[in-house]
Amino acid sequence: MGSELRESKVGEAKKFMIWIPILISLGALCFSIYSWHQGNKRQKYFDSTNFNIVQNLWEKNPSYTLYNESVKPLNLPPHPTYMMYIPSKLYMIFPDGSRISSLILLPVSYDMVISQIDSGKTVDDIEKSKLPQNFYGKKGARDIRFSDFISKDWGNIKFQLRTYPFLAIATQVEYSYKDNPQKINQQTFITAPFNRIDLTPKEFKDLENYTRNVAYFPQNEMRLDGKKNIYDTTHTYLLTQIQQSFNNAKDDDKAKKEMYILLGVMHDTDEKYPDSKSQDEKFDSSKIGPSELNFNVITKVLLEKGLIPQDPLEPNY
Repeated sequence: MGSELRESKVGEAKKFMIWIPILISLGALCFSIYSWHQGNKRQKYFDSTNFNIVQNLWEKNPSYTLYNESVKPLNLPPHPTYMMYIPSKLYMIFPDGSRISSLILLPVSYDMVISQIDSGKTVDDIEKSKLPQNFYGKKGARDIRFSDFISKDWGNIKFQLRTYPFLAIATQVEYSYKDNPQKINQQTFITAPFNRIDLTPKEFKDLENYTRNVAYFPQNEMRLDGKKNIYDTTHTYLLTQIQQSFNNAKDDDKAKKEMYILLGVMHDTDEKYPDSKSQDEKFDSSKIGPSELNFNVITKVLLEKGLIPQDPLEPNY
């Protein structure tokens, strides 16, 4: 009986030993297939054209660079136009603790670019734009400019303004490949140091119209103030404009237009929409929805897509 049991165990062990090479081979095959799949995905990524804009503001000579992360060469190096903004968020904090926020993008004059250096390449770094030292900025939370205030005409609502020490840069890049130079391709996107957001042609058009609306008052286009840091300049200017326009909107037409602009609404809303029943209809997108009036809430779209990083301690703030 004992010998039969030993023979049975030996037989089972031999069977198991026979399966070991098969299992190893299957494992190697699965790993090879997985590696091929990952390599294929990686190759497809590098074969496709992927533009990005990298900001280097935390240095003595601030700059941003247009990159092509692909290895597939283009017919010619692209030379797009850039729309630069300094982003801020305006919070309205109600007595019950609830709050809403809106994104404000103040355009930066393109005259601020000192020089552009073309690399002559169609992959890797393509074009570097140099900025004055006024654009020096760290990306830490402690470097965000904060201000709290209360408007006399808005009851017990508390306002908070945050201005971020970096740029949001939008562009539309046209390019073609060497093997088909007649076919023009296009990538449209907006970037900030923490994210890159693809834009549809309609969204890009909404952003252009939003920018024109903001620039209705030329002083809304940010320029340098001596050697002062441009994020400080922007924050101080924007804080003053918000306080003045919100306090005087009821009695001053110019102040009302400025308030409309800062809230992402057409400055000539009253002329184009004379039948609006209340201020809420003009500003509450949940009531009127995306429309020409609010540029299809383009700043809200960008906010929801993560153009501005969320505070990890208050992710919904």
